[in-house]
Amino acid sequence: MNTEQFNELVNVVHAKCKDVLAKKGVDYTPNKDNRLSQFETIAEAVGITPRQVIGVFLMKHQESIAKVIRGEVLKGEQLEEKVVDEINYLCLLLAQCREERDQKTEGGPPT
Repeated sequence: MNTEQFNELVNVVHAKCKDVLAKKGVDYTPNKDNRLSQFETIAEAVGITPRQVIGVFLMKHQESIAKVIRGEVLKGEQLEEKVVDEINYLCLLLAQCREERDQKTEGGPPT
């Protein structure tokens, strides 16, 4: 793959990431002011942190990607969909970590 083809691939993947985040954000974020509210709700329900919830979701996609690396063929979702989801969960993890850092700096969770 030459550089031009690679750059186009990156552009397509980034565009799909944004599209998926926008579409799924509407479905999974009832509180439009808090994009991370789904993870907070799940964390509270199962007794773990929002960061750990995101980690579990990440691991699900990482396992599928690991299968491809081992030479297995994915059934159902294609590799590109798994990569897009993985990138998006990494962005959500980064957002959660920044939110936690900001809350710590500000002296606690927002009221």
